[in-house]
Amino acid sequence: LPQFAHIMHPVYMNIFPPVIKCPTIMHPYIVYEYLDGPTLTEFANRNKLGLREIIDILVQVCDGVQAIHTLPLVHRDIKPCNIVMMGKRAVITDFGIASEVDQLELPAGSPQCMAPEQLSIARDSTLVDVYGIGAIGYFLMTGNNPNGHDDEESIVYLQGRDEIDCKAIRGQIRKVIKKCLARRAADRFQSADAVKIAILNIKQHRPDDVCARNRLARVAMLARRNPLNFAAALILLTALCTALWTQQQHVKSADRLRSSNDAMKRALQTGVLDARLRDGAVDPGMYASIVELAGHVDDWNIWSYSALTTMEGELVLRERIEQLAEDPTVSTFKLSQWWLLLARVQRAAGASPDTYGRSYKNAIDMLGSIDADDPVFIELHLESLE
Repeated sequence: LPQFAHIMHPVYMNIFPPVIKCPTIMHPYIVYEYLDGPTLTEFANRNKLGLREIIDILVQVCDGVQAIHTLPLVHRDIKPCNIVMMGKRAVITDFGIASEVDQLELPAGSPQCMAPEQLSIARDSTLVDVYGIGAIGYFLMTGNNPNGHDDEESIVYLQGRDEIDCKAIRGQIRKVIKKCLARRAADRFQSADAVKIAILNIKQHRPDDVCARNRLARVAMLARRNPLNFAAALILLTALCTALWTQQQHVKSADRLRSSNDAMKRALQTGVLDARLRDGAVDPGMYASIVELAGHVDDWNIWSYSALTTMEGELVLRERIEQLAEDPTVSTFKLSQWWLLLARVQRAAGASPDTYGRSYKNAIDMLGSIDADDPVFIELHLESLE
């Protein structure tokens, strides 16, 4: 007891005479927290971890690594078996090869989880621990270490140039882990906090430049972050699309019915026109004019003479003939036949003599090259005078 008197409370010091006090002997020591729990390797093998549990563990590891880097130290051996699980709390252990940031160090670390630059004498930066975070994430998602199954296979990978294949990892977290495990340090996240932010964005379904670079991925993450609002919007959009589709079907049905009616009308009008031709009510020249003119009028069907004896028919026909009169490719004879057809339509529709008289005059002027004694010219002239 006397040899420990110097570390006891002053009250108890009084019970020992000064003569029995011994010279103080100082023994430096370090006190560690007693961790009564499995390593992360054992914990993961015993439990089937879901994505949320894996994310929670990685976030804790990122916090621990960031705290180490603020000292500033580099752990240099972040791997699953150096993480002890105290319930759901992850604790980083084993600082045996830790060093100050940018201090020149000999090759050290566990080949299955170490960064490629640790294989040679180098000034290890905090980015080797970022690689270790990726190694832990890779292990939790696949059950394997990223560099290889054993030290020999890992050394071969570390000496090569290939990047780690992360195809076995599903979901957005694959991009985070792949970036942590980039062979070049400059291609990794530049801090443990940056890794933590990217992981939390996945947990909270928030898009960022790592996990959601395309619009489809951003929409998917937005839907997961706001499922109720997204579901309501989707229902509304579905209802709107259904209404538009139904309306479109009605329009198509109406168009089909209209096309069918037009076809029936054309067939009927053609039959009537043919019957009038056989009965002599329409001369062959007028028949040819009606048929040919029908091909030039797109917005109205002119197949029968009777269909033209309306104000609407007269208006459409007159506008179209006036347009064709300016077309140099239309022959004078055809144009004269159409003016004659218009004159007869105007008379049948009850137009004034001045109105159909002008149409007769245009037809006669178009036939000005015909001899005045020609029967066709005489017949046309007499018809215009009636």
